[in-house]
Amino acid sequence: MLGMVGEGGIQAGGSFAVFAGGSDAVAPHIAAFVKQSTGANDATFNGTYWAVGISSDPTDMGKWLSFVGTVTADGATNMNYASTTENLEGAIGPNSGPDTYSVAGDGTLTTSGGARIGAITQDGRFAFLCGDTQGMGPPLLFLFIRQ
Repeated sequence: MLGMVGEGGIQAGGSFAVFAGGSDAVAPHIAAFVKQSTGANDATFNGTYWAVGISSDPTDMGKWLSFVGTVTADGATNMNYASTTENLEGAIGPNSGPDTYSVAGDGTLTTSGGARIGAITQDGRFAFLCGDTQGMGPPLLFLFIRQ
């Protein structure tokens, strides 16, 4: 990331990396990278994943939400979020709920009927969601690591 100040790490084999940082001259930032897959499909996202995430809802006065918990994917387009801690502007508690997903051949991961987008590694060990495909969706970053 040319011109960025920060540090990161790459998973052995090079399929997943994270980079974060900032300085007085550069805004705080975090980025996740996944090596493009070939032949991925819905079954690639399968199992129980540790999950962390953060998002902001611009339609609700920009309220921020953080999430720590698990996501279970069945390998057939169904997933379930179960937080151990969810913090919505200081309101802390557990939360859970179902969602749907799809995985394209190149590893593109979409959830919520295609509204959120990210990627998954070829072996399905690491995944992330990084944004919304619709005009007013919230900025977000969710990282998933298979248990």
